[in-house]
Amino acid sequence: PLIVSKELGKYTVVANVGYRKNFSDSDRDSVFTSAAVGHATGPHSRAMIEVASELTGGTSRRTDVRIGWIKVMFPDRSKRYQTSLFTSVGRSIGLTEDGMTHVTALFGISIQGKRNE
Repeated sequence: PLIVSKELGKYTVVANVGYRKNFSDSDRDSVFTSAAVGHATGPHSRAMIEVASELTGGTSRRTDVRIGWIKVMFPDRSKRYQTSLFTSVGRSIGLTEDGMTHVTALFGISIQGKRNE
């Protein structure tokens, strides 16, 4: 995915776009997009709300609304990398491929290089 974010004081705006290739069934390839807004909940954490949508096979769309939390771990220990933990819960809105409502829970870790300033 390509993720672009901009910090605006205590707020963060994020846009995300990506392509997922299914090697066993090309009709299941998908494009996903999302937009999120976050607010600082401390010097190294943010609460976020996101709307994410995925289009599979050019015909099946699913859209989720998620709330989440991101925490930078060890903010002052590494000069080269930033490690963050994130978690979110969400629920599908609108029509889904199977006609059911879906609930999601995500947890992950992100490691990224820091820019030299």
